[in-house]
Amino acid sequence: MGFKYFQDKIPNGNKIPHPCKPNYVWQGVGHKNSMGGGERNAFGLAFAANGKVWDAKLCNADSDNDGKTNGVELGDPNCEWTEGEAPESTKDISHPGVCEPWDSAECLAHNQWEFCDSELFSCPAMDATDDVRNVSVRFPPTQVPALETNYYCITVELPEDGDYHLIATTPIINNTYVMHHMLLFGCKEGDLTGENDARKRFAKPTLCGMDTVCRNIISTWTLGLAGECFDKRAAFRIGKNGYKYAVMRFWIQGISQGIFHVSKPTVHNWCISYMHWNNPELRSDYTDSSGLTLFYTPNKRQYDAGYFLVGQRYLKIEGGLEIHTATARASSKCTRHLMPDPIYILGALLHMHYLGKAGYLDHYRDGNKVGTFGRDDVFSYDSPVNHMHEPPKEFLPGDEIFISCTFDSRSRKETTYYGDDTSAEMCYGFFQYYPVNDNLTAIVQYKNVDICAPASDKKVIQGCNVRGFIFSPSGLTDFSTNVLSKCSVTGDTCKPECKELVKEARLNDRCMGNNEVYATIKGLLRENQDVQRVWKGFESCDNELEKEKKTSSASILSTSISLFSCATCFIILIT
Repeated sequence: MGFKYFQDKIPNGNKIPHPCKPNYVWQGVGHKNSMGGGERNAFGLAFAANGKVWDAKLCNADSDNDGKTNGVELGDPNCEWTEGEAPESTKDISHPGVCEPWDSAECLAHNQWEFCDSELFSCPAMDATDDVRNVSVRFPPTQVPALETNYYCITVELPEDGDYHLIATTPIINNTYVMHHMLLFGCKEGDLTGENDARKRFAKPTLCGMDTVCRNIISTWTLGLAGECFDKRAAFRIGKNGYKYAVMRFWIQGISQGIFHVSKPTVHNWCISYMHWNNPELRSDYTDSSGLTLFYTPNKRQYDAGYFLVGQRYLKIEGGLEIHTATARASSKCTRHLMPDPIYILGALLHMHYLGKAGYLDHYRDGNKVGTFGRDDVFSYDSPVNHMHEPPKEFLPGDEIFISCTFDSRSRKETTYYGDDTSAEMCYGFFQYYPVNDNLTAIVQYKNVDICAPASDKKVIQGCNVRGFIFSPSGLTDFSTNVLSKCSVTGDTCKPECKELVKEARLNDRCMGNNEVYATIKGLLRENQDVQRVWKGFESCDNELEKEKKTSSASILSTSISLFSCATCFIILIT
């Protein structure tokens, strides 16, 4: 994991010059990606093998085989530096993980990866298209509290003074110690009405989990990427005839008060953005003001682009396993249901967390494999690979996508489940395509159960959005956590705190308080053995509540009879 605080654990760790870019600092000293994250270089491997400490052993080693010890390269030739102290020298520093001079015949044999131009952002369309404009979407300096990881959302405005295509984005990284990744979700008109109006719900940074209201991804960024450049055939429509608002979703270790701002006062359309602040040190003295710069033009492409995802919503990875494989399928039934016409896949990206080891995204037609959208034999959460296709791959209604994710859990003893946090896991494929189809946002499975209804299909029963309750962290996840913490999972004991929880739920919870909805959700999840404990706990007080109900009814009847008798006596008395 490429965390910047490792720079402080070696001499001059924040001053390592890039071997072939004058005045450019190699931020991720131990990684092949100069921006940090992903595969380690020779020094990074040695640093990790040495327990991530600087001592005489690591100092005297020559990790990159260029004839100079790590200590000489980092300004500690006598190996006397200790953490927090000033190094002996701060001049003539060189990279301990890159053989230098990098272009010599000897070093080219050791430096077996491209690093001189690999991180430069290049987007030919920005130069080829006239009248390219830009706007920055970011938040003001905001404290990053030392809290557990959470997803937060904020609604921001997009240009509305014309009809535009978003053709590229670049990150604005204010605090490299914590910023990890961002997502931008375009909002449709239906996302801006009623009680779930994204503009009201996320008027300020708000805990949102995976429930962003707006579900159409229009831009992504993660650690190690210099920017995103969209295809010459298709881009994302914003403005008068496109997304007018967006939600920026961010993944953080907590957030204090603060609001996002847009750099141009004429901007009035909205989107949702997502960010992840990763604060492994749990420090409370960090602030951040990161965001995205959006490049857009009135010179539009032929097609509007879109994103959709495919994945598995049930994961259970036992600890200590070298290989655990999870799979999911975008079935022919789902693609026929959601796609009236063919689409063309521009690119695909595999998404797992830190247990992710390898994976692939295969294309099937009529039961036969016809190709692969992307394959990562070595997966890195911090440096994902976006597999672009030229020409784009045709995907027909009835075609299928098969996703396979392989995990390595030898670093953990406990079982890892599906979830938002990096300590949990995911198994998704993200696909960029054209022409856009508003209903095509997600095709997922829960074990082998297809979830492929269009976003507009809320599946509301007796006032409960069943799909939203099952898959939103604020729904079934929170409900299960409360039940398991207060109720008997064997169902044979009624705890007082459980009885109060059940009373409250049945009185105020429009999903779990309705017998019809409760039975429906139990039926949908009947194959999930883990959630059976939740049902047992929630039902553990049924007998006592039924007794109370009968006792209460008898008491009311007795009171009514007494009142009637008393009234009769009073009438007799006054006559």
